[in-house]
Order: sequence, then C-alpha cells, then structure tokens
Amino acid sequence: VNITETGISAEEVCRIMVEEAGVAGIPGAAFGPTGGEFVRFSFASSNSTLHEAVERIKKASAAWQGAPATR
Repeated sequence: VNITETGISAEEVCRIMVEEAGVAGIPGAAFGPTGGEFVRFSFASSNSTLHEAVERIKKASAAWQGAPATR
C-alpha cells in the first residue's frame, strides 16, 4: 500500500496500525531500497479475517487522515 499521501513514515503507519487497528504491516523498505513509501500486508487469511482487517484499517486511517471511515 502506497502511504505517500499520509505524510508519515511507513514505520509510523505500521505502529499506528498495530496500536489502533490490531493489524500488522511491514514497512516496504524491508523488501528493498525503493520500498520506503509502502507498507506491505499479508493476505494469507480467510476472507472474513481479511474483511475485518480492512474495516479496522479504514477506521484507524480515517482518524489520522481526518476522513470518514466509510466510502
């Protein structure tokens, strides 16, 4: 996920996601020097778990983006 528009680092996005959404991501820089503006998430889970994770991410990201949680 490209996090450039958030204005915060991938490391900070990952910290916020764990603390506020209970969803873990990995800063893209862990996968190479051009990954600094990305966060990677694993999709190796059931559809219901993925749906719940997406809803949590939307809610947490809306809080620090000042946007509504649903679109």
